[in-house]
Amino acid sequence: MIVPVTDEVSEAPLTIAQLPFFTSGRFPKPDLIGQCHEGGVTYTSGRELLERVRDLSLGLSSIGMGPGDRVALLSESRPDWVFADLAILTAGAITTPIYPTLAVDQVAFVLRDSEASLAIVSTLAQCAKVVAVAPTVPALRAIVVMDPLPPDAVSTSIPVLSFADVIARGHRKILDGWGVGRAFHDQAKNVRPSDIATIIYTSGTTAEPKGVMLTHGNLAANVAGVRAVLHADEADVGLSFLPLCHALERIVAYFYLTSGASIVFAESFDTIARDLVMVRPTLMSGVPRVFEKLHARVLAKGHAATGVTRLMFDWAARVAERSGGRFSRATD
Repeated sequence: MIVPVTDEVSEAPLTIAQLPFFTSGRFPKPDLIGQCHEGGVTYTSGRELLERVRDLSLGLSSIGMGPGDRVALLSESRPDWVFADLAILTAGAITTPIYPTLAVDQVAFVLRDSEASLAIVSTLAQCAKVVAVAPTVPALRAIVVMDPLPPDAVSTSIPVLSFADVIARGHRKILDGWGVGRAFHDQAKNVRPSDIATIIYTSGTTAEPKGVMLTHGNLAANVAGVRAVLHADEADVGLSFLPLCHALERIVAYFYLTSGASIVFAESFDTIARDLVMVRPTLMSGVPRVFEKLHARVLAKGHAATGVTRLMFDWAARVAERSGGRFSRATD
């Protein structure tokens, strides 16, 4: 199928390496990227996005990341996942996502097969997986942990650094060197659509997992295809809860950033119902199982209600059924 390209779509970046520059320049809104937690939502502005990505990318470069390097990203979906991904891609390196649910031996396989030189992990628990297999991954030079890293938290022969420390290293490079920011931008502009952006591994249900190589052009074309059929703008808010390790949610995140829509990450899968009320999204991507679980929770709450609340629930369920909705009326 040929997807028509509108003028708006044609203005989108041709590589994901250009995305943080594109987004920060056009959408400096204060609530571009958010993270839900019990007390509310913490936001990163569009203006801050480029600074965060730049400092992190320069910091990663200071510990050995270079163009073409494979960098493993072992983390749950969160804003730092997006910052790390873009920091890797703007340097011309290659993001290799690893599901945080994988066992140690599966993590080891992806690290070895991709020849990862750096690993960025979310928590100390994920760090422990990488530390356990580091001696079997010859290319691995360092581990970066997103969560705060207590002193002497990890005992290993391979360097383990905190996310905050790596960002601080990158920021010092900006302060200490004239033209560093310009050089960073030039490097990102030199990334070509034909350059490999990511290696995504299959589940390995029938054999060993296989790494699927996707270029910047592949990812940018997917984003352009979505924008050609789905409109979003700065007034929109998307709630994200699917894994960014999967190509679907990753393209959704790029689509939001290219369109100026805010992207807010649910605290966890279990808090989706709470976070829906908190964020009130206008956009959301999901899979059937997610909506089935939400549906089941609504029914369970309705079944447990009494008095007027139960009467109202039964009435609403009957209205939904008559309108063609798949909503089971509560029965005793």
